Amino acid sequence: LDEGISTRMLIHAGELIARGVAATAACRVALVRPITDDPDMRDALDAAVATFF
Repeated sequence: LDEGISTRMLIHAGELIARGVAATAACRVALVRPITDDPDMRDALDAAVATFF
């Protein structure tokens, strides 16, 4: 990855969770999808999210 997850992206994920979006969905939408379109990288990051939620 050329860039990592920014503070702004983390805040957006938190706002989604506060509004009732499931944590896994919020993280995928706000953190994973914006930083890569590579399917293998996306799958790996989705697995990391699933580990915590």
